[in-house]
Amino acid sequence: MANVQLYDDTAAIYDIFELGGTGVTPITNGLLDTCFRRHQVQRVLDMTCGTGAQTIGLCQLGYDVTGSDLSKGMIEIAVRKSQGLPISYHHADMRTVSLGQFDAVISMFNAIGHLSTPDFAATIRNAARNLRSGGVYVFDIFNREMMGLSPKYEIIDAVREVGDTKYVRFTRSLYEHHSGRLTLVQKTYVQRGRQEPQVIPDEYTLQTYRASELQELLLANGFARAEITGEGMLDVFGIKGLCHLAIGIKA
Repeated sequence: MANVQLYDDTAAIYDIFELGGTGVTPITNGLLDTCFRRHQVQRVLDMTCGTGAQTIGLCQLGYDVTGSDLSKGMIEIAVRKSQGLPISYHHADMRTVSLGQFDAVISMFNAIGHLSTPDFAATIRNAARNLRSGGVYVFDIFNREMMGLSPKYEIIDAVREVGDTKYVRFTRSLYEHHSGRLTLVQKTYVQRGRQEPQVIPDEYTLQTYRASELQELLLANGFARAEITGEGMLDVFGIKGLCHLAIGIKA
């Protein structure tokens, strides 16, 4: 699982780095909207809502949205950003969250990649439990076939400036070909004005998958059909094929 304490501690700067400083994901939300129209979706559960990039965007498109996340810090940011919108938020684990029957369940921005394969399978089964018959589970995750593109050296992968505060993040990618695990070692520097920079270290491992592996997992854990495209996380990377966008359709 992800380092929940770290996500709590860095929730305030998550949008600055991961969402380009805007806090919104128009490409991803547009892809979700297209999928939802095709499958007659109205009620949506985002079970890894983070700071609300999808919950807010989908609510503004007219969907009835509920959000949950394991990080209380992330939820606090999402609630603040969602003021005036009819979105309910809950502190819950994606493997066990149970909030009713929805038309769609989502877990975006590689949240599912933090899980081991057994926990991933448990989460897929739990998504199915939260869906009506014919409902859809949508998630994105790194494509194992594309991991050869990972730089073999440390890079500056994000530079932001907000007011008088500068943010710089260094990332080193370590990929294990035999296991499909991608470890990211990061150092984030935050400098306010001319003060001494604060350094925030982080290291986490993500599991990557082939499209065929995702299809097998979905079909074995509560879904009748699966569709896999290369349109995952285009808001962040802008590279089609780097991340899968997976859709499981419940019988």
